[in-house]
Amino acid sequence: MESNGDPAIWYADFGFWCVVIGLLVCVFYLTRTTAWWRGTWSASEVRWRNRAWLPMILALTSVFAGVIYIDIAEVGGASDGSLWLARSLVLLGGALACSLPLVAWLPLFDFAVPPHLRTGAAAVPVAPPASRAERRVTAPRPARSPQPKGSYSGPVAIRFYRPAVKFRDRFRAYRVEIDGEQVGELRHGGEFLVEAAPGSRTVRALIDWTGSPELVLDLVEGEAFSIRVEPAEGSTMESLQGDDGYLRLTVEDRL
Repeated sequence: MESNGDPAIWYADFGFWCVVIGLLVCVFYLTRTTAWWRGTWSASEVRWRNRAWLPMILALTSVFAGVIYIDIAEVGGASDGSLWLARSLVLLGGALACSLPLVAWLPLFDFAVPPHLRTGAAAVPVAPPASRAERRVTAPRPARSPQPKGSYSGPVAIRFYRPAVKFRDRFRAYRVEIDGEQVGELRHGGEFLVEAAPGSRTVRALIDWTGSPELVLDLVEGEAFSIRVEPAEGSTMESLQGDDGYLRLTVEDRL
């Protein structure tokens, strides 16, 4: 990266920020190290690539960190010792990159890979993803009580609401569908009321490409109840790994 002697150039250089983004991506993947070691997360379906995943990420992290430090230090006039340390990071990254084939294939380096990936170890069985039909959630119909004054005598009244208690998607709206047709949108703390015909109905909440599992309801004429729509438990990244585990629907007999 050319500085041309101008100390303000390094942070205006496009290549510099590309390297910064690469470093941040590597740091993000390093947070998966524990899950990778335990076998609950796999970096690749190919065994040798999965074995070499950690040294590869460490190599990239070392190179990116060294390049960033060198770029800033050279412009700022850092000492030779600091530059030597930064160049050592780059060399360390290169050495780790050269070790990738060894870690990937040789039993001698089994100490650097998780137990389930070591030579002779049985592969950790990974359950195939469930089909959409298997992920359908059948909700019990809310217990009926004598019709209160003002209750509906024909269609079923369903109140959808979204509690204003979680920050996730604070400025996003959830789409609500019944039998595949959108009936409304829910923003943070919002609610709306719809009428549905009695019978078996499928309810789902959506946002972008993901959403909630399908909720199958057996609706009875004249009943009224609520459905709470909210983000599912767990981290955002875990929720996004499936196509219907990001949101959660809960039936409540509140009307």
